[in-house]
Amino acid sequence: MKTLALVCFSAIVLPVYADSYFSFYANYITYYMLCDNDAATSLNRDDLRNALRDKPFNAKQLEAYLFCLNKHFGVQNEQGDYVPEKLKEFFKHVVVNQDNLEKIVHSCSTRPEGSSAKDAALSLLNCAKKFDTLNIPFLNETSES
Repeated sequence: MKTLALVCFSAIVLPVYADSYFSFYANYITYYMLCDNDAATSLNRDDLRNALRDKPFNAKQLEAYLFCLNKHFGVQNEQGDYVPEKLKEFFKHVVVNQDNLEKIVHSCSTRPEGSSAKDAALSLLNCAKKFDTLNIPFLNETSES
């Protein structure tokens, strides 16, 4: 009976989670390519790595990339305001410790007053990294230790 319950649970829950997971990464690949192929919003992976490690980076270029990516995911609207439901959906796929998801959504879901849309994109990353080590797709392909 327990085996049957486990099989039923797995048959229902895993496809939903897997669909969400693969859908997120498929979208990420598409949005990454769209943003990266534009010189104004292209990603320098070293800048993102450095930002996550609190090392010097080109803030203007990274802000542009993050805002482009966030707009495509719906995390930020055209004006740069955060969309909390989308923010949660996005971060559930990039936080390492899922216990930190609610802390990030609660603490980071308000755009800093007076920030530009692009500044707000970088502020969101900086806020989230206070609570969790983020697993950003494509970042670990050539990362150094």
